[in-house]
Amino acid sequence: MGEQQRGEPGAPRGPRGPLSVLDRHALRLWAVRSRAALAERREEIDALNVFPVPDGDTGTNMFLTLDSAVERSVAAEPEEELTAFARAAVLGARGNSGVIVSQLVRGLLDVVERPAHDGGADAGIVAQAFRRASDLAYACVGDPAEGTILTVARSAAEAAEARARQAQASLSAVVDAAVAAARAALDRTPTQLAALRTAGVVDAGASGLVTVLDALKRVVDGGGSDVDDPRDGDQADPAAEADRLAALAREAHDGPEVGEDYRGPQHEVMLVLHLSTTAAVDHLRSALGALGDSVVVAVDGDLARVHVHADDPDAVLRAADQAGAVSGVTVTDLHAQAATVRESREATGALAAQDGPLVVVCTDGRGLRELFVDEGALVVPSSPGARASVGAIVDVVEHHPDRPVLLLPNDPDVLLTATSAADELTTAGREVHVVPSRSDVAGLACLAVLDRGAPAHEAAEAMRTAVEEVRSGAIARAARDASTAAGPCRTGDLLGIVEGDIVLVGQSAAAVGTELLDRLLEQGGELVTLVTAGLPDADVAAVREHLTRRWPDVEVGVHRGGQAAYLLMVGVE
Repeated sequence: MGEQQRGEPGAPRGPRGPLSVLDRHALRLWAVRSRAALAERREEIDALNVFPVPDGDTGTNMFLTLDSAVERSVAAEPEEELTAFARAAVLGARGNSGVIVSQLVRGLLDVVERPAHDGGADAGIVAQAFRRASDLAYACVGDPAEGTILTVARSAAEAAEARARQAQASLSAVVDAAVAAARAALDRTPTQLAALRTAGVVDAGASGLVTVLDALKRVVDGGGSDVDDPRDGDQADPAAEADRLAALAREAHDGPEVGEDYRGPQHEVMLVLHLSTTAAVDHLRSALGALGDSVVVAVDGDLARVHVHADDPDAVLRAADQAGAVSGVTVTDLHAQAATVRESREATGALAAQDGPLVVVCTDGRGLRELFVDEGALVVPSSPGARASVGAIVDVVEHHPDRPVLLLPNDPDVLLTATSAADELTTAGREVHVVPSRSDVAGLACLAVLDRGAPAHEAAEAMRTAVEEVRSGAIARAARDASTAAGPCRTGDLLGIVEGDIVLVGQSAAAVGTELLDRLLEQGGELVTLVTAGLPDADVAAVREHLTRRWPDVEVGVHRGGQAAYLLMVGVE
């Protein structure tokens, strides 16, 4: 975000009493501290997963949403920085929790940044902002449930409004009331959702929101000071550090563009270092040069941003640990990225010869990407920990022919992202229909019924009907000991899942798979689709043999999907 001049209302300041208004500087500091707090807690929040399967990424989604917003708004002029931040948060939103937190940010800034509030937002205005934020968050969810991030947002808004109505209510008192209500609502979430109660956790998105509100409380109570919070450690000015990091990020991202013919090291690793000594830089560059290529270590004082292409990300992190304190690590599979570029080109060529709507699919796994591309769809990569963002979906659509769009999220945690992307595209004049596919097997069923000669709204309706007629299941390996609706499980056990609920716990993939299919087929079905990833061929063969023997009239299709979280995905139509 742009620099403030000393003497302006938003100028950096030292310790003082609590703020009486939120100005641009305070909001900017809140954004930076929220990002830092989510970075610190992302793994803890990710672990608040209702199911013991390795797909929990709520903390990661919320962090990446705010991280993208801070990074993208750094070049904005001072008077435009908060508007740019809110816009970047919306486009950078990932996962349902990321979309909701982006709407909360937008709601707060919508009110605070109104021209009438140019001198800053006082207690009453901030209470209005909490209400606006909550209303926007609820508006983006079709069927809101209690015991979630939405409940916590509403509780914070109600408490802020109630406190603001009292005589001589201060900004600090209003924010304190909102944070206290949010924490209490978070603690109540297991009493409102049975799945949370069974898992023994609070709602992950709600926990992330409390983290963001805590950061606001710290800014207000600290008088908007850049230096008075001991949790900032040696970081004298978090907002200034955000600018330094953004500048270093631009300098450190000088590696070659990855095209479809890329054959270099598999992973791109980027990270931030607080250097232990200046001499550590030369040793680090040498160590990284031995591990890979495209090495860039951009340095500003004791701060460094590192970029390298390497086959062994863990070795990169070990080398970085020797040079200082590591944070902000991102790892990208460049081989998968190259495959996506190639598939996109092939899909674009096929689309040019097609009539009818564009089909855009969010999916994970090379085999699945190839399946959807073969069916004439455009693919947006999306997987646990690396969910598709609103901006990524928008970019794919905007770079292809101006035809109606059928958008398939193929994941319940990408549904709000897809809806938000559709809103952005509709505002820009595109016709977009979101089909609420909650699994890849449902997405495949949608493409099976696509009539490219039909009007887009009719094609979308046929797809929605297909989604309703598909029953989905999966097998995943338990990532931790836990209590489930099907009984206790231990790390490494196999979990049978039907429509998002764990119904089986076992040790044999063949046994869990056959019982899972029996349960699904007892309700009827003519076609079974199996999408494998890491399931031994012998177990796949055992499942197919069981289907042939027990359900001889059922047609069976088997595909290698390569998805990250599930050994097997099942669709019954």
